[in-house]
Amino acid sequence: AAQREDDLTADLHAAMEGTPAHMRKRIQELRKQADGPEDSAERRMARRVLGGAGSAVRANLRALFTEGDYELAVDLIEMAIAMRPEQSRNHFDLARAHAHLGNTKRALEALRQAAEKGFASAALVEGEASFVKLKKDAAWTEVLAKIRANPPEPERAGRGRP
Repeated sequence: AAQREDDLTADLHAAMEGTPAHMRKRIQELRKQADGPEDSAERRMARRVLGGAGSAVRANLRALFTEGDYELAVDLIEMAIAMRPEQSRNHFDLARAHAHLGNTKRALEALRQAAEKGFASAALVEGEASFVKLKKDAAWTEVLAKIRANPPEPERAGRGRP
């Protein structure tokens, strides 16, 4: 079982370095296993592989934001969203990256997705320097209201901001 999990992890990493289509296909296959209705060793294994890969992607984001490589950050965050679409923080970070690139419409859409996934830190959103231009858009107030309406997310140990 350990060797099978190692093989799945290696296969996913190889797919992430290949074409975007191959990567998406491999992630979809793992998501299908991970979301299976029956608890099984394969389902748990797929969840661990996706969780580990998602964590690795998130670990690289801090450096990308620090270096100002927002285009690569967008690519990595989109990978993270494909692996773990329920994580609201990924959508928030996608909004940040798009805002840094000047993609106001995409940034607002990603922020809207973050709100729909339960992102609840209105103070973080309001204080984000990259969102200055977004605040001028009519959709800003609506998105911020959705974020404020969400119940607080539980604090997670070691959860730093990239």
